[in-house]
Amino acid sequence: MATCLKFNKTIAQACRNSTPGIVDFWIANFADVTTVAYDASETQIIGITGTTVSGSTSGFFYKVSVNKESSGFVDNSEISIPDGRASFTPTVTIKIPGMDSDTREIFKSLAQATVAVIFKTTSGEYFIAGVENGLDMSAGTLSTGVSRTDFKGLEITLTGFESEPVISIASALIADITVA
Repeated sequence: MATCLKFNKTIAQACRNSTPGIVDFWIANFADVTTVAYDASETQIIGITGTTVSGSTSGFFYKVSVNKESSGFVDNSEISIPDGRASFTPTVTIKIPGMDSDTREIFKSLAQATVAVIFKTTSGEYFIAGVENGLDMSAGTLSTGVSRTDFKGLEITLTGFESEPVISIASALIADITVA
C-alpha cells in the first residue's frame, strides 16, 4: 500500500489582513507555455518558458487590467473517496469594461482558445491557473446593460480541470514572460 502525504502543519489563528480580490491578469495560449519548473517542495513555479506565434521566447503572457472589486478566482475541489481521487476546478472570472473593437476581439479569441492565466492578488502574490491542462471559456457575455448603474462590457469565465490546486509563481518571472 502506498504511503500518502499526511497533514503535518500547525495553522495559527488567521490574521485579519487577507484582502480579497485580483489586481491584474496575464493570459497566454496554453500551447505557448512549453516548460514549467518547480521549486524543491513543488509549492511554487520558479521557471517557465514559452514561445509566441512569431517565435519570440519572451512576452508570451498578455496583460488584462481590470477595475477594483470586479474579477476573481476560485479553485474548487472534487474528492471521490470510493474512487480514491481528487481533482480541482480552477475558475477565473474577469470583467473588462467597454465595448470597443479590442474587447470584442478578446471575447472572440477566448471563445476559441485554451489558455493559462497568471493573476496578481491585492496582497501582491502571483498565482497561475491552468498550468497542467489549460482553461477554456465556459461562459461569456458582452453586454450594454439596461440602467445607468449596470455593467457595460465583457464578462468571461474561464474554467479548467486539474489534478493539483492552483500554484504560486515567483514574482521575479513576471517581467520576463509578459508583454510590456
